[in-house]
Amino acid sequence: MKEALGLVEIKGMSTAVEVADVMVKTANVRILGLENARGLGYMTVKVIGDVGAVSAAVDAGKKTGLQYDKLVSAKVIPRPADGMASVFCKEPVQKKPHKVADKPKAKSKKKKAAPPKQEEKKKIETPIVEPTDIIPPNNENSDK
Repeated sequence: MKEALGLVEIKGMSTAVEVADVMVKTANVRILGLENARGLGYMTVKVIGDVGAVSAAVDAGKKTGLQYDKLVSAKVIPRPADGMASVFCKEPVQKKPHKVADKPKAKSKKKKAAPPKQEEKKKIETPIVEPTDIIPPNNENSDK
């Protein structure tokens, strides 16, 4: 089954980012990219997924664009022709989205504590005893 392609053209980068966020949160779609058109600050948000999901995502994107009065146009292509993905994205389209759990975990640089040595002898500490036989200094003046 081919995936549908959804395009929403918006004025301004910040609105385009918000539209892309709303589209992804509304339906199970993947973002192909945000394309900056030359001049006038137009941005095109490109998504793919099942036809129903792309349609719902594009509708949500249109609503957000209209809310800010930044919508230029929107289109859903239910079954794009072979090779359309190469026109719209530089990298080949992946069938499955990346999951955070699939990424290799970075190795921890913490040093593990060395196991205690068996040959180590316990040190016997003797308490320091204060001498008690020291005569305290005489504060009285004996010359008087």
